[in-house]
Amino acid sequence: MASLVDGESRLDFFLLTKYITRILEMQYAIARQAKRLTLQGEMFILAHFRRIVQEKSFQMTNTRQADAAPNTRHSRARIRCLLLSALMCGMTMIGAQLSIPLPYVKLTLQTFFVMLSGMILGPVYGPLSQAAYVLLGLAGLPVFSEGGGLAYIFKPTFGYLLGYPLASAVIGRFLHGAHRECGVKDYATSRLIAAGVLGLMTIFIPGVFVLYLNLNFLAAAPISWQAAIWSGFLIFIPGDALKLSGAVAVYRMLQRLA
Repeated sequence: MASLVDGESRLDFFLLTKYITRILEMQYAIARQAKRLTLQGEMFILAHFRRIVQEKSFQMTNTRQADAAPNTRHSRARIRCLLLSALMCGMTMIGAQLSIPLPYVKLTLQTFFVMLSGMILGPVYGPLSQAAYVLLGLAGLPVFSEGGGLAYIFKPTFGYLLGYPLASAVIGRFLHGAHRECGVKDYATSRLIAAGVLGLMTIFIPGVFVLYLNLNFLAAAPISWQAAIWSGFLIFIPGDALKLSGAVAVYRMLQRLA
């Protein structure tokens, strides 16, 4: 049984890497032609990618993954969750590019997709999508709001990135419990809001902490705890309240379509 679980985990990682690679290939192919990626271009890429993978998903369940999963239905469910994880990873990349400059920390749409990843993908595939996003950025791909690369760990905002997988896991666990399955369920609006608030706090706690340490000990730009809390947390409350409301609205829309 342990070997079966290990096999599934390795296959999940392999498939998710393959899906995200396809997204990036299409992104940069369009970027070379259009010189820059627009939001419409990114949405087209993700829609085109989803169609390709959906066409091939049944074929894939009859190959390597059939040996790692106990039945075909379980295999298809895992592929669906991995596909959604790759899509959510790609949407977080888009959210990083839609930003409003503020002192020290930019206002972006990343947290919107982090919350959605936990709500829709659950406590396993949600954090997997955000961990993949962070690792891709640290590997050198310019998917963060200010680029990418391993040196990003010395940025004042790196603490927020660390909170993304944790927040997705907290939201997913709060809503879905210990179930691995992804999907939308009929949760009360108050529960969705509570999950989103917990997730946001999971992002802001390490975010403000790293912001304070970085500015005081690395960037030589001393800042008080009060200023760090204001510029790294309180100033974002109105925007994040809107993003949380939007995430709940999108969840309800997907629930009606499911």
